[in-house]
Amino acid sequence: MPHPKIHAEIDKAIFGKSYDEVHSWIDGTFNGTNGRIHWKNRHYIQAILEHFNSKDFPDAEQRERLIQVAKIHILVDWAFYHHRIVLPQTQEDVIRELRSQGVWIP
Repeated sequence: MPHPKIHAEIDKAIFGKSYDEVHSWIDGTFNGTNGRIHWKNRHYIQAILEHFNSKDFPDAEQRERLIQVAKIHILVDWAFYHHRIVLPQTQEDVIRELRSQGVWIP
């Protein structure tokens, strides 16, 4: 995955501030050795929506902003590693896309 500073700089360029908590959650299952395999856990729309829709926010605009940040995180990861723009909807989509790129998924 791109260094967290890259995600933070993209946030600042687009939104004016960094959303480190979003990136920490998305990459929270990365253990230093599982590479892109960890993408199957939270790098898809369904996981993002389930996570952020289960939280209480003062307003819908804040929730929507965090969802946008998470989507951009996924797009950047795909562009960085596979030079493709991919925004998987489900875990199955992530697994299928990674396999199509030669990534072994247990």
